[in-house]
Amino acid sequence: MAKIDPRHQAMTRRALYRAAANAQVTFQRVTGAAPNVTIASATVCALVRNYLPAGGAVAQQGFSASKVGAITIGERSFLVMADDLAEQGFPLPLRKSDNILAGDTGEKLVITRVDPYKRALAGAIEGFAEAP
Repeated sequence: MAKIDPRHQAMTRRALYRAAANAQVTFQRVTGAAPNVTIASATVCALVRNYLPAGGAVAQQGFSASKVGAITIGERSFLVMADDLAEQGFPLPLRKSDNILAGDTGEKLVITRVDPYKRALAGAIEGFAEAP
């Protein structure tokens, strides 16, 4: 695992908070089976962005115009600081099928994939989620 650079972490945190406009997002992990269900949750500032179709243009080399460059239409990307989740007691790492609840709209998303290494130097976690 990459060592976190404090300068990159501070810069990424400032940029994330500015871009997200302090939007509060809740991450949830449901474990166990009824009646012994445990829910871990953390409400933190995170950036959740929508992907839109590229309008028929080739988005990535090797893909036809009908396939939008390996991006599933309706899939969204998110960016969150790992230590924000850890401070709230959320069990890391994020994993597939964890939930994201948007604070402003109440919309529920399910994490489909996580790339913990892309922004690891800055202490951030990037991933993708879609509506269930």
